[in-house]
Amino acid sequence: MSAGSRGTSIRPLGKILEAIGEPVYVVTRDGRFEYFNRAALEWLGCESQPLLDWKPSPDRDPASAIDALALSLQPPKILRRGRPISQPIAPRVDTLQGPASREMLFIPLGEPAVEFVVAVGDCHWAGEASAESIDLVSLSRQLAAIRQQYPRLNQLGPLVGASGAAEHLRRQASLAAECSSNVFLVGRSGCGGDQLALAIHRRPTESPSAWSSLTPIDCALMDAELLEAALSPVIARLGGSSTARATVLLRNLDRLAVEAQSPLRQRLAEFGSRLRCISLSELSVAECLRSEHLDGDLIYRLATLEIAVPSLTQRIVDLPLIVQFLIERRAKPNQIIDGISRPALDLLSTYPWPGDFDELDAAIRHSMRESGSPVIQPQHLPLAIRSYTPPDPAATADDRPIDLDRLLARIERELIDRALERSDGNRAEAARRLGISRSRLLRRIDDSDDSTEAEG
Repeated sequence: MSAGSRGTSIRPLGKILEAIGEPVYVVTRDGRFEYFNRAALEWLGCESQPLLDWKPSPDRDPASAIDALALSLQPPKILRRGRPISQPIAPRVDTLQGPASREMLFIPLGEPAVEFVVAVGDCHWAGEASAESIDLVSLSRQLAAIRQQYPRLNQLGPLVGASGAAEHLRRQASLAAECSSNVFLVGRSGCGGDQLALAIHRRPTESPSAWSSLTPIDCALMDAELLEAALSPVIARLGGSSTARATVLLRNLDRLAVEAQSPLRQRLAEFGSRLRCISLSELSVAECLRSEHLDGDLIYRLATLEIAVPSLTQRIVDLPLIVQFLIERRAKPNQIIDGISRPALDLLSTYPWPGDFDELDAAIRHSMRESGSPVIQPQHLPLAIRSYTPPDPAATADDRPIDLDRLLARIERELIDRALERSDGNRAEAARRLGISRSRLLRRIDDSDDSTEAEG
């Protein structure tokens, strides 16, 4: 394979880049490929022209093999002028045995802003960097490692994280993506269930027409007639061909009206495995089965694989990585935002997140619009987060008046019981230990017994 270039701007460097011997390619600041040397094309196992003709698109999903490959070769978004970054790159292709992962050194070039990024294989940057830069690079490398480990989960979203809970969630989602069984997602409202459902449903090897068969239905708004109308495109698709398949996303399944549950169960029985359901519910399968308002047979059919989605507050340790993922995902081509400052991250960590992952996503989008610097600061965060004050545990304690007589009686009885235990039940010895007469001890025991009976 011979080297290829899209324009003339990089040709003066062509001989130098070709002589390096390691894979080298050049990317423009808008994500288009400008040049591939021979070693890079041999590594990727493809011709240069399809990649040179490829054009990036905002929020593009890998609808083709070239899309998947081109997106996997993009440099990290935290690159800035004069600061190279090393990061492993795992090219994504349709073949079972794809190109091996390589450590690539991304070198930004251009004045005053980055115009080109040169990627050189099997190199590592050992230069000095600030403490903040080291953290950001580390987060970016962790994200790259997760993408490399789970290439089929092209919509990461709530799956991002380094905690055990995040890793367990990724494994379950990866298992669900490999099969065609019904999936039951359990999580609070806003937990990122829609993105998780897309991660399970969409596969890089499938065509866009297969992706479009995911039909979202909000069960909280459905009665029997509305549900039948919402399912009509799916029924027409499945009825038109015996090999057709479809997937339905059932939001708020635990709030589905009673009269709509029987028709849904009948459709599941009619089409069998050709109709796949990914359900979102705030109630677990066990709670749904105990509910008087939900059809147990329907729940059993829908809950072939149950996946519990932990809330954001349950995995707050993953917050830095999730925030960095959202920043890289939401960054526009000409927007330079490296990450978030420590004070801003501290505010995010103390916020209770009633809207969970979806609220965090909206907060990051707001902060990126407000930020005029490469790092998001506290003043860029939404007002609700900036003004939030954690409750004082002392202020929320029980303020009811203390029943002093009852409290003293309990303390006295505890002392008497302890003295009797140490005296092996000898009341005279117990009275001596307590410094009172035996008759007084007997009266206190009788009074304590009467008080206990009155409370009972």
